[in-house]
Amino acid sequence: MNFLKKLLGFSDVSQNEESKPIDKSFWEMHHESKDHYWLTGSTLSDIMRFHSLTPDDLKNKKILEVGVGKGNLILELKEYSEQIICCDISESALEKVKPYAIKTYLSPELNNIEPVDFALCHLVFQHCTNDEIERIIRDVNLNDDGVFSFQFAFLRKTDPPNKMVRSLIKSGSHHFRSFEEVEEMVSRSNKQIVSVSKPFDFYKPENFSWLIVKVKNN
Repeated sequence: MNFLKKLLGFSDVSQNEESKPIDKSFWEMHHESKDHYWLTGSTLSDIMRFHSLTPDDLKNKKILEVGVGKGNLILELKEYSEQIICCDISESALEKVKPYAIKTYLSPELNNIEPVDFALCHLVFQHCTNDEIERIIRDVNLNDDGVFSFQFAFLRKTDPPNKMVRSLIKSGSHHFRSFEEVEEMVSRSNKQIVSVSKPFDFYKPENFSWLIVKVKNN
C-alpha cells in the first residue's frame, strides 16, 4: 500500500495532535441546537456512491453506523436491513435514532458491540485525533467476513493549505492525514486494509480531498 502515497499525490503535510480536539460537549451543543452546520445529512445514495456499496452489501446485514449525524440515514438503511446499531459521541444524537435502531451505544462503549457484517463511518474521522481513530478501528467488532468502511481527509501535495484549512487545523476541528498515517493506524489494530478508493472531492472544490478505506479482520 505504500506506493499509493506517490501514486495518489498525497501531501507530506499532516496535522495531528497540535490543537485540542473538539469534544463531547461541542457535539451535544450542536445536536441540541437548530444550527446543523456541523452535522451532515448524507443520503444513502451518496453513501453508496462514495463508499462503492451495492444493495447486497447492506441487504439483511447487521449494520453499525459510527457517527449518526442528523440521524436521517438510518431511515433509508432500514429499507435494506432491520438490524441497525448506532454509535455516537453524543447522547442527543442517539436519542434521535433510538426509535429505529436495535441498539445504541456511546462512543466509549464501542468495544461492547456485538460483531456486525458492515460498519460505516462517514464524515467523522476528520474530527478525531489519531488515538481516537485507532481506537475506533480496533474496537469495531466485525464478523468473519465483515467490512468496516471509513473516510478520511488528506491535504493535496499540489495544493498547499489555504487560509480556511489553516483555520480549521488551528481550531482543532479538522485533522488531515496522509494515507501512510492511516495505514500505520490500521496496522496497529486487529484489521487489515482490503481496498482504497481514488481521491475525490464532495459537492464543491475544496483545498483537500478524501479517501474511502475498507478494512477486514486480520
